[in-house]
Order: sequence, then C-alpha cells, then structure tokens
Amino acid sequence: MSLPDAVHHEVTRAPGSVGTARRAARRVLTGWSITGDRLDDALLIVSELVTNALVHGGTGPVGLILREVRGCLTVAVRDCGPSTSTLIPCPQSAAAESGRGLDIVARLARQCGACSTPRSTTVWARL
Repeated sequence: MSLPDAVHHEVTRAPGSVGTARRAARRVLTGWSITGDRLDDALLIVSELVTNALVHGGTGPVGLILREVRGCLTVAVRDCGPSTSTLIPCPQSAAAESGRGLDIVARLARQCGACSTPRSTTVWARL
C-alpha cells in the first residue's frame, strides 16, 4: 500500500513499542489539528493494529502509516506476516483476556480492511 503524502514511522520490536507508536501518532495527528474523540479513536486504533502486528506479524519490522486527506484519516500498519488469516475477528467470551482488537477497530472506523502479499500484510482503518 503506497500512500502519497503519508507519514511513516517504523515501530521497533521492544518493550514499550506500542506506547512509542501511540506517542508518534499523537504528535502527527495533533499537528494535523485532529483532537478530541477523533484523536482518541485514532490512537486506540494505532494501539490495536500495532499490537496485532507485533504479536502476529512475523519477526521483521512493523510500519505505522498515517494519512489525512480532505478530512479522511487513514491509519495503516504493515508487518512481515504473509497472511490475512488472523484478520478475521473471532467471537470471544466475556471472560477472554484478548482477541477483541479487530472488533474494536471495526466499530471505531468508517471502513477497515487488509491487503496481503507473500512478504507482508497491511491492515488499515479509515476514520
């Protein structure tokens, strides 16, 4: 997925990576005058997608991509996993401690989806 005029941030695989990605996204989004609930929703989406990429996306780098055009904000995360099989939200019991991330993303976004190549998967959400 090539997005012109997008901001790219590489997420390292280290403790605190998700928080670092959120802080980087916050700086960019507030610079674009995105505030309030929209900012909160975007940062939650960043957290969920980066977490999924770090857990399910192979061992290579994870890229965070942010783009805003005419009021449409896109958050995308690219990982080194070749399959979209982990992108289908699975029903979880109320007692489950994980597995709700993609459902949260789908509920917050106007649109969301994924594209996959043999070398990477990109999951995106539009607000």
